[in-house]
Amino acid sequence: MKKILLADDEESIQVAYSRLLESPGVAVEVVGCVESAQNCLESQQYAAIIVDLRLQGTASMPGLSLVRSARKTQLNCFSVVMTAYGDKQTEDKAIDAGADLFLEKPVSPGILKNLFADRNIYSS
Repeated sequence: MKKILLADDEESIQVAYSRLLESPGVAVEVVGCVESAQNCLESQQYAAIIVDLRLQGTASMPGLSLVRSARKTQLNCFSVVMTAYGDKQTEDKAIDAGADLFLEKPVSPGILKNLFADRNIYSS
């Protein structure tokens, strides 16, 4: 079973993304805070992670620390950073931290599903 970690503090995003991204052979684990996401990254392997840049409504960017952790602990993990507060400088920081993709909200869950299919997340 492949796993996707979704770290976002907005309930509507948690529900919509987890419903659409789950499929046979792929489970989505949803967390709403940095600490829970960090615990997941330290204890499990994920095929992909989706991280909100500004978890918990802060002005800081704790999502970047999660991407850095994933680069150290996850093998072949596709990392996506999403934010409603994006600009070129923020995108550069995310990519420098190890993100494979930077997206500005709102992001259609269907777009993510297609991206993950292209990266073979949905294949055995």
